[in-house]
Amino acid sequence: MASFFTGSHSSRQQQRILLKFNMATSNEKSSRDNEPPIIDLTQTEAEIIPLIASACSKWGFFQIINHDVSPELVQRFKAESQNFFD
Repeated sequence: MASFFTGSHSSRQQQRILLKFNMATSNEKSSRDNEPPIIDLTQTEAEIIPLIASACSKWGFFQIINHDVSPELVQRFKAESQNFFD
């Protein structure tokens, strides 16, 4: 993951990015270990890019929040996604 942190990222920004995207890379299991990553679009582009890269390489997909898509459409998508995997 260190390769994602280049340029003007401060150490504090790096820590925030890593904390926001705490995947199943630690030895401790959490309730989020079995859930895909969630990426919040209210973050800066510099914060979002490494999150997307990591999510794609570790999971192959991710969920985006705060994207201005209607809640009804999101709910329909979630239901159809669940139906696909059931």
